[in-house]
Amino acid sequence: MNKPEISVVIPVYNTGKILNETIASVLNQSFTDFEIVIIDDGSPDADTLQILKEQSDPRIRVIRQQNGGVAMARNQGVVESHGKFIAFLDHDDLFAPDKLEIFKKTMDESPDAAAVYSTIMPFGEFARAASNLPRPEQTDLAALLKHNLIYSMSCIMVRKEFLQKHQISFDPECVPCDDWDFHLRCALHGKILRLDAPLTRYRLHGNNQSSDQIKMNLAGIRTIRKYRLQLPALSRISGFSIRVLRKATAHALSRHHYSIAFQYLNKRNFSQTAVNLFKAFFYNPFSTILPCFIWKKLTGKSH
Repeated sequence: MNKPEISVVIPVYNTGKILNETIASVLNQSFTDFEIVIIDDGSPDADTLQILKEQSDPRIRVIRQQNGGVAMARNQGVVESHGKFIAFLDHDDLFAPDKLEIFKKTMDESPDAAAVYSTIMPFGEFARAASNLPRPEQTDLAALLKHNLIYSMSCIMVRKEFLQKHQISFDPECVPCDDWDFHLRCALHGKILRLDAPLTRYRLHGNNQSSDQIKMNLAGIRTIRKYRLQLPALSRISGFSIRVLRKATAHALSRHHYSIAFQYLNKRNFSQTAVNLFKAFFYNPFSTILPCFIWKKLTGKSH
């Protein structure tokens, strides 16, 4: 059997009927030399199981595993993939019709690049929440340590050979920020290209992992602490000075603690608000986030 150029990895758990739309967005691509590797992470949902059973396109493979979480499902998808490139797609997001064609052309023209990603077009009931997402100019290690600028795993395609060479996988301990950890490890060892085109439709709804902001921020803190413990090694590999990397991690930790403080303040949990404000100030005492925090609370507006 000839190996496809691109493997599209879709982790699935109790997705329901929207999975049909997600799969169709891949099957309708202008670039056709791909396979779809669906990892069913132990779904008990009848609708999801029926949809998976009905898939008849020979380019689709469904692999079932015992429930282990999204990070383990993505790791299994990488292992099972046969393509030169791996594009990730969350079960509720969509690809633009020419996404794979544009990604493949971009990577062919940049053989030194490890990965490419696109910007997103938010849709769904909470799409307005993504209206103020930053538009990055760079996606190197220092920039990504400050913010997860690659908004979703559905945005990115990476060379499988690169992942194998540097033993890059998804860390279950970082969920729901395992995507951020993955992007950081890619940026540490290679170049990530950015396409300023909304080639990914990112569905925002009440069941997104990112909807639990305290859980998301705590995962972000765990992820950044992991890198903060390795600054000398990160500096040696990336070429960034330890000072630059420490400053970037401090910015991220401060920002996450401020966000947690605001969530606890809304819950009127003043002790946890104070604890997280102190930690945020400790990591970055000169941050402008504190005045913005106070302004937002007093006025109900972002500064």
